[in-house]
Amino acid sequence: MDTAGLVIPARPWATLGSEALAAEICDLTAGLPLYISLDIDVLDPSCAPGTGYPVAGGPDVREVLALLAAIFKAQKVAAMDLVEVAPAVDPSGITAANAAHILLQVLGHISTAA
Repeated sequence: MDTAGLVIPARPWATLGSEALAAEICDLTAGLPLYISLDIDVLDPSCAPGTGYPVAGGPDVREVLALLAAIFKAQKVAAMDLVEVAPAVDPSGITAANAAHILLQVLGHISTAA
């Protein structure tokens, strides 16, 4: 496997589901430091309209949280970031609220793993 990166598009996620995708990610990265970079525009625009490139058909926040929970349960995560949140293009504030909620849940996983 190329250790430079593993990109998971939304379509396989929809086909496999969060639990199976998490297992596949953990299998492919076993023994390697796992760094997760979550691009907020993977979410359906109903959950994150405030991003540079919103595209319909992505997962919702619940599916993202399920994927992350399964990954944190199965494997040590070295670091994580969440990118592409653009509050200026989302007057409702839902994008920033969902991003903050996702990161809060990640902090919970980190604190229980320590």
